[in-house]
Amino acid sequence: MPKPVIILVNGLPATGKTTIATKIAGHLQWPIFRKDDIKEQLADRLNEFNLESSHRLGLVSRVMLRYITEQLSRSNSNFIIDSNFSNGVQTDEFINMMKNARHRIIEVFLHTDGEVLYERFRDRIKDRHPIHLEHFQGFEDFRETISKGSLQPLSLDGIVIRVDTTDFSKLDESKLLEEIKNSLNNIYEHNSDWI
Repeated sequence: MPKPVIILVNGLPATGKTTIATKIAGHLQWPIFRKDDIKEQLADRLNEFNLESSHRLGLVSRVMLRYITEQLSRSNSNFIIDSNFSNGVQTDEFINMMKNARHRIIEVFLHTDGEVLYERFRDRIKDRHPIHLEHFQGFEDFRETISKGSLQPLSLDGIVIRVDTTDFSKLDESKLLEEIKNSLNNIYEHNSDWI
């Protein structure tokens, strides 16, 4: 039996991870797990919306996402992870866990022009759940990181698909989905019957 696959959708905030991950999940009919969904549901259940809670629940959501991934990585399940993997202990622990997983990895790595991304990051706050940090800190606190437009792909032995999301109107979704399908077929030795 071929190894199962995890698709990681990675990128800075506002690069379009949720949009892209949702498209992929709908196309493949795979389950998707989002760090932000975990954080938001915890905040809603606990009714906590302040800076301290944002930091604390952000850490908890990363721990829970790692736990979910660890448990599923012991199975034959294919699934999708949507998260920004910035530098830090939590990301390092996640990378080490993924290196020991039995799954093959496809990373869909999103990048955007820095100035465009910063403006997008500012503009989306009205639709952003109130637990997120940008509701409690000034936008300038995020400018240096967001204006880079990109993180770095994770150091995993897998396939990396780079996607420029600077202009969503120019994003060829069908081409992206075809590239993912081709990557999956290569993993499964060109057997496309399962897709």
